Amino acid sequence: MGRNIVLTGFMAAGKSAVGRRVAERLGWGFVDLDAEIERAAGRSIPEIFSGEGEEGFRRWEAEALARVLGEDRRVIATGGGVLLRKENQRLLQEHLVINLRVSADEAVARAAASSTPRPLLGGPDPLGRARELLARRAGLYDAVAIQVETEGRSLPEVVEEVWQRVRQEMGP
Repeated sequence: MGRNIVLTGFMAAGKSAVGRRVAERLGWGFVDLDAEIERAAGRSIPEIFSGEGEEGFRRWEAEALARVLGEDRRVIATGGGVLLRKENQRLLQEHLVINLRVSADEAVARAAASSTPRPLLGGPDPLGRARELLARRAGLYDAVAIQVETEGRSLPEVVEEVWQRVRQEMGP
């Protein structure tokens, strides 16, 4: 197994909520990559998007990912687009990566119920935008070896499946 556990997946898949609980079970540190980006940039994610666009945000994201992967025994919740950059994909090869699956419809419903801003869903048609983004990223998400479905499942159910998958990879 890799030195860290990294949760990927589309926005609102539950990466942060699941990651915190898995880290607690392991006694490992937890890192929310978006929070790490905000700390390093001294600005919120929406402010970074507003000032630097998506490409600027992706640069901050790549730097933060490289930094947090430099330490071991962490559960890291990434942003939904972390797999878009080849450099990030290469960095993740040394770690246990688990993709949390969610549909665009469910992601938009969860995002609407959350206080977390979703800059990429701004505009008149958040569902259409989510479907477009998910379709564009589907191949990247599908390439992750370990897949965990979150749709229609409670947080404890998803945490338990991720925990079981981690234990399979880590051994007894």
